[in-house]
Amino acid sequence: MITIAAHGAPNADNQGPAVQVSMRCELSQETCSSVFTAALIRAEQRFWDEDPEPDLIETIVCEIELDCLLPAVFQAVDQWLYAGHRLCVTPTSWRSGITGPSTGFAVLFEGEAGPAAVATSRIRRPADRLRSA
Repeated sequence: MITIAAHGAPNADNQGPAVQVSMRCELSQETCSSVFTAALIRAEQRFWDEDPEPDLIETIVCEIELDCLLPAVFQAVDQWLYAGHRLCVTPTSWRSGITGPSTGFAVLFEGEAGPAAVATSRIRRPADRLRSA
């Protein structure tokens, strides 16, 4: 989770909310034969002093369609996130979502995205592939 401000007002007169921001990736597939769609989502929680429940604002930052098989799609997601945002999904954070005819998804996963500085050793970038060829 990326924290912008935690429980502190952003302005001098102490009137604004504390804001906590996290990034996550949602990976979905409508049918078993369709392509995967990956979405990078920014979730912002605003904590107000007088309200015990935070406001939640979710914004889709970007999306991509990935035409690859399930085992390889996680690597493709990390390559896409790294190339565009220097982010990756923490491997242990992937969780399955609710799927089935009533949801519109055959496959649904969600994982926490964060800075790739720590985990870039597991991401094979295009330049790395050229060097090893």
